[in-house]
Amino acid sequence: MSINRLRMTQFRNYSHAQIDFAPNMNIVFGPNGSGKTTVLEAIHCLTVTKSFRTAYDKQMVQHEEEYYQLEGEFVTGEDHEVIQLNYAMNQGKKLFINSREQSKLSSVVGRYPTVTLTPEDSEITFGPPVVRRKYVNKIMSQASPEHMGRLMRLQSVLKQRNAIIQEAADTQRSPDETFLSVYDDQLAGVAAEIEQARQRFLDRFEPTFQSVYADIYGKDRQVQFRFSPSVAYESDTQFFTEFMETLRNRRNQELGFRRTVVGPQSDGYELYLDGRSLRQYGSQGEHKLVLIALKLAEGRYLKEEKGRAPIFLLDDLFAELDVERSQKVLHAIENPGQILITSTDLADVRHHNIDIAGEEVAIFDMNEIRDREDL
Repeated sequence: MSINRLRMTQFRNYSHAQIDFAPNMNIVFGPNGSGKTTVLEAIHCLTVTKSFRTAYDKQMVQHEEEYYQLEGEFVTGEDHEVIQLNYAMNQGKKLFINSREQSKLSSVVGRYPTVTLTPEDSEITFGPPVVRRKYVNKIMSQASPEHMGRLMRLQSVLKQRNAIIQEAADTQRSPDETFLSVYDDQLAGVAAEIEQARQRFLDRFEPTFQSVYADIYGKDRQVQFRFSPSVAYESDTQFFTEFMETLRNRRNQELGFRRTVVGPQSDGYELYLDGRSLRQYGSQGEHKLVLIALKLAEGRYLKEEKGRAPIFLLDDLFAELDVERSQKVLHAIENPGQILITSTDLADVRHHNIDIAGEEVAIFDMNEIRDREDL
C-alpha cells in the first residue's frame, strides 16, 4: 500500500504543488520552514481527515485564501483510488473517494492506515493520560471502523447526559433520576464495549511493544503500557453492576464538575520503564526511545489487523539518534512498505548509512518543489 501522487492547493505555504512518490523509501529534505513537514501533514489529512499539528483547518489554508484542497492517489495491489479532501472556510470539509462525495468523513479512516512520528508526538510520553487515550483511539479506529462507531456513540450519550447534569447544577436541583437512568443505561452499554475492546487491544499491543523495544535497545530494560479504566471490575459479567454503582456514588462529584466523570472518556494509560513512571522519571532520551518503539509497534499491529503495511510518515527521524540506533529502527520496520522521512540535510541522511543512491530511494529537494509550484 502506498501513495503514488500528492497534490496540494492553497495548503499551508503551497499555492499549487504535486509530488510523485516511490513505493518504498522517500527522503524529503530542506531547511526548517521549507514545507517538508507540510507534505507529511497533507498525507495524514487525507488518511484520517485531521492534521497532527493543529485542530483548526483554517490554520492550514494559505494566507489570504479561503480554502485548501488535497488530493492523493493511493495504490493497494492492483487497486487505485483517488482521495480528495476539500475545506472551505464557509462550508467546512468535504471528502471524495474516486470523485464520489462521502456522507461521513470517517469513511476514509483505516482505508490507508498511516503511522506518524513527529515532534508533536512527544506529548504521548510527556503529556497527561488524555493524550495517550487519544493515541490509542487513533490506532484502534484505523484498525477497526467498529471502534470509531463506538466512540461516536459514546460522544452522543455524553452530550445528552452532560446536558442533564449541567441543567441540574445551574438550577441547584437534583437531576431527574428517571430521565438520567435512561442515559446511565446507554452509557454503561457503550462503555462495556469500549472498555473490553481497549483491554483486548492492550493485551495484544503490549507484547509487541515490548518485543520492538527489546529488538532496538536490548533486553536489559523493560517497558510497560498500562491501562486503568475509570471503573474497576473483576470480570466482564460484573462490569455493568460495578459501573452503575460507581455512577451513583459519584453523582455529587458530577454535579460539581458539571459533566460525566465516569466512563471511557476518563480512562487512564501510563507508560513505565523498569517499573517507574516514564512521565515522572524518564530522561528526554528515554522518552524518545520509548516513543519510537511505540510507533513501530503501532505499525506492526496495524499490519496484522489490516493485512498490509501502513504508510510511515517519519518527521526528522534521525534527530537525537546515533547511527547504530537509526539502523536498528529502520530494520525494525518489518516489511515496511512505503516510508517517508524528512531531514534538514542529505549529509545527515548519508551519515546514518542510508543508501540514497539506491534505485528504490526517491529524493525530494523542497527548494525544487517550491520552484515548480506553478507548473
